[in-house]
Amino acid sequence: MLLKDHPLVHLQWVWDIRQDPRIAELFSNIWNVNKEDLLVSFDAMSLHLPSEITGKNGLISILGIHTDQSNKKTSKCCIQSFVNLYTVNPGDATLFILENSHKYFNEYFSHIDLDLPDSNEEYIPLTNHGINFFLEKGCVPRWVQADEGTVVLWDSRVFHMGSCPIQGREEPNFRLVVYVCMLPRYGVRQNILDKKIKALEDKIDTSHWANCAILEEDIDLGGLLLL
Repeated sequence: MLLKDHPLVHLQWVWDIRQDPRIAELFSNIWNVNKEDLLVSFDAMSLHLPSEITGKNGLISILGIHTDQSNKKTSKCCIQSFVNLYTVNPGDATLFILENSHKYFNEYFSHIDLDLPDSNEEYIPLTNHGINFFLEKGCVPRWVQADEGTVVLWDSRVFHMGSCPIQGREEPNFRLVVYVCMLPRYGVRQNILDKKIKALEDKIDTSHWANCAILEEDIDLGGLLLL
């Protein structure tokens, strides 16, 4: 369950995570800039209750697998991350990825026909044939397991999705993660910075693109998005 468009995104403990200097250090090394020259996303949180409580089982469906980067952006443009607040054990709700799929990002889009409403669409679902394309390239399906407090990072070109917990696990476990993304501020126009300031003041989220003001102000998300 993705918590978006909600004041929860701006709670102080969430900001404590975003402002942790160790996380900023990771992104400053990725982008080779000073920590002071990074912009942070006002991104969502993800909460999954144990399937033993909800009755929902984590059956895999390729319908949820997607990339968060436009096919018009052909190189590394964004590294996403989340901070685990619970240890992820086998069968827990977690991030599912097609490992190394970012290496075949451009090749994949050169082989398929896309019917997107906007050529700059940042959310692109995997096609029915896409799963076979990546499997044939050796992109192994992975369910990320990590300890509490771990920062998990991935390239936005990686095809991924959030997976639900599977009943019958050794220990019914919760999932709670805080998404954090940082990008260099170089070249960001003042009107974008003004929109980010307004989003902060109004306690709304933007997106993982920390250097853009991608707002959903014209869309009523009802506070919670079920995935």
